[in-house]
Amino acid sequence: RQPPPPSRHPFTARKIRGMREQMCLTQEQFAELLGVTQGRVSQWEKNMGHPNGSAVRLLKQVLARIERSEKV
Repeated sequence: RQPPPPSRHPFTARKIRGMREQMCLTQEQFAELLGVTQGRVSQWEKNMGHPNGSAVRLLKQVLARIERSEKV
């Protein structure tokens, strides 16, 4: 099975993992925060899919919170 073609999705595998690690969360904890399974977070981090719907909205909120905390 080939990986999906490059995407212009705002949340790349690297970005998702970076956000999770910056928050010092496990995949399971991050998944609970977003209302998805740990397996889904794992897939995103392996570039085997992308978040959509409410997960994207929550990721945008998480990213905004991270960016605000970096400015302090």
